[in-house]
Amino acid sequence: FLLCLIVLMPVLVSPVLAAQQNKITLLIRELRNDRDELIPVKDDIRQLLLFFEREAQVNFDVQYYPMARLLNHVNNGDGIAFGLSKNSERLETMQFSEFIYANYVWLVASSMQAFEFNHIDDLKGKTVGIIRGVSYGDEFDRKKNVLFKVEEDTASHVARLKKLAMRRMDVMLFGARESDPRQVETLLRRMQSVDKSHVL
Repeated sequence: FLLCLIVLMPVLVSPVLAAQQNKITLLIRELRNDRDELIPVKDDIRQLLLFFEREAQVNFDVQYYPMARLLNHVNNGDGIAFGLSKNSERLETMQFSEFIYANYVWLVASSMQAFEFNHIDDLKGKTVGIIRGVSYGDEFDRKKNVLFKVEEDTASHVARLKKLAMRRMDVMLFGARESDPRQVETLLRRMQSVDKSHVL
């Protein structure tokens, strides 16, 4: 809906003003590497954003924030967010587009602490590592710190892998586009290879 309104703007205003008004602040959750450096969006997402810019005749001013600050900016009307998952709380104050893409959410455990998982209740008594401010749905949100404990952390997968290796958590949640667990394991091992002292 918002993009449709923006497409109509150039016929109503001067070209200079149109260029200014067609600039949209796009808020994206930040991810960081082991050196605390910002990780830019993957190339497939970047290409998707370029497609939207071209088709809607807008320019995105991409700004990266930790999840809590990103949500504050959205609720204050300081931009639109990309890549947020829906939950009941957010639906009270936010409007969501149709799904553009989906991630799988993987449970990652150390081979030393592997356990069988079939249902969320199998997390009972576990410590689950998540990125601070990220929602994994209403049921998860209701049961966190009730059925299981959450270890909220910065947006660094490597930092959470280290905590997992040091047994500060039983399992961590990891979002990835890959649907094959072997590909996910390869991806995580590649991330982890920067620190040889913690081998999962």
